Amino acid sequence: LLVRHAGKVIREKYFREIANGAKVLSLALTEPESGSDSTKIRTFAEKKGNKYVVKGHKIFISRVKYSDFMILVARTKPYEKVERKTEGITLFVVDLREVKEGSIEMREIRTMSNTAAYELFIDGLEIPEENVIGEVDKGFYYLLDLLNAERFMIAAEMIGNAEWFINKASEYAKNRVVFDKPIGSYQGVQFPLAKVYAELEAVKAYFNEGLKYLEEGSDVKGIGNYANISKYLATEIAWEAGNVAMDIYGGYGYAVDSNVERKLRETRLYKVAPVSQNLVLAYVAHHILNLPRSY
Repeated sequence: LLVRHAGKVIREKYFREIANGAKVLSLALTEPESGSDSTKIRTFAEKKGNKYVVKGHKIFISRVKYSDFMILVARTKPYEKVERKTEGITLFVVDLREVKEGSIEMREIRTMSNTAAYELFIDGLEIPEENVIGEVDKGFYYLLDLLNAERFMIAAEMIGNAEWFINKASEYAKNRVVFDKPIGSYQGVQFPLAKVYAELEAVKAYFNEGLKYLEEGSDVKGIGNYANISKYLATEIAWEAGNVAMDIYGGYGYAVDSNVERKLRETRLYKVAPVSQNLVLAYVAHHILNLPRSY
């Protein structure tokens, strides 16, 4: 996002530290009233002189308490005053180290997995105008680049989770002896593991093909297709592999020491976030199959 769309001032001031991992970046997009309908966000940035003053409410913002910078998505034109609902949205880089005290209130959201998520109450946050990413009011189109990359990132994580479940369950099945034989010798154990392994290999091949599109960067529609479908397929196979592992471990899978229950809880999140599986299916229906829009 910063490489493609940020101006020289932002790139020179922030990019090096973010790119080499010295500083942490969060994305503040989701709002409680708008959810997945990002065009309906209400956080508003008003231009005052050479700065913007922001007021709004964000939710489920990951790691922000521990981040150095934040990409803030806000409206610079009200939804009711734009011709296209995707217009009037602007992206900003917020240097959280320089934020005026009291302009951002953070409240931790306790979750069932180890996700550090926060709710933000923003009032009077001042952002220099040079911290606008790209053009004012055109941020939604830049945001798509970021969201596609995020979906590939989630897909990679879910592929890793699926591999972890398969390896963990396979090793357990080789060593767990019931009725004088390793349970891995029984086809009722073998077949579910073999099934998720075979499906995972197909998902990995599709995902890797999509990464080639992402690296080339020229086919925007193709990138979106690969990003969404990769996220969907990888999440489904990770969830299935997690349940197979739980079945193989039996009651011990619920034990904290096994780590299976923790990894399964973490995997479940991505059935609904950062984009729900049903919304991905709607994307496929609308943008690939050209079916009538449902929303």
